[in-house]
Amino acid sequence: MTSQISQQLIDTQSAGIAAFGDFAQRAFEGFEKVTQLNVQAIKTSLAERQAIVSEALSPASPFDLFLLQTQLTEAAATKAKAYMTHLGEIVAQNQLELIATARQGFANYAREFEAWISAAGDDAQQTGADAAYPMLPSATAISETEQQTDVAILDSTGNVVSGRGSRRRSTN
Repeated sequence: MTSQISQQLIDTQSAGIAAFGDFAQRAFEGFEKVTQLNVQAIKTSLAERQAIVSEALSPASPFDLFLLQTQLTEAAATKAKAYMTHLGEIVAQNQLELIATARQGFANYAREFEAWISAAGDDAQQTGADAAYPMLPSATAISETEQQTDVAILDSTGNVVSGRGSRRRSTN
């Protein structure tokens, strides 16, 4: 039975490592999208600057140069707004993916850990070592209870500062 507990502990640790790998992969995908956006923005900017220089060097009146400058300023503001909108979309999408991945990873890890605790409790009961492991059955019950409660931020006196929870922390 001890080898079963050891294997479940290894499975629990593997689940945590796999969850971290998934999280890191999602974070890297977001970084990759931002990098692609930046590379595209730089390429576009270089091509536009070359066209602007060619147009500015062509013989023109001072009024035409002023008009060119005004048009370029308006275009730059529009492009900056479009860039920031696109960047915001990428960040928001990546944030949602990271949150979902983290939740799934935590749920998998909690499930594996609960199985390990349960197996250790069963092993303790079978070997008659209940007194040596008094916390194991209650650890599973706490895990189930905590999965269903809201998170609340408490101040130093135990009063709820923020969050959806409305309970006061006991001082026992």
